[in-house]
Amino acid sequence: MVDRELLIRSGWDWLRAGRWAEVSGETVTLHFELDGVRGTAHAEVTPAPSLQLPGSSHKPALGDVKQWRMGEVSVEVSAPAQATA
Repeated sequence: MVDRELLIRSGWDWLRAGRWAEVSGETVTLHFELDGVRGTAHAEVTPAPSLQLPGSSHKPALGDVKQWRMGEVSVEVSAPAQATA
């Protein structure tokens, strides 16, 4: 969910970013590097009420589908290193 949010914010260039996540309880920390800029994004991801949906057109019985709620995403970035002449 956090990765998707940063894709929405950054556009298609986000797909070139190196990224990895750490999950601790309900806190998700996504580390990234894109075009020399490094950063982290943090968000709380909590369970939301599940949906009752049919399995398929061949299995009409309803089943639980897990849903998730994401809190505000905070992003911290470090400026790229400046070249010296």
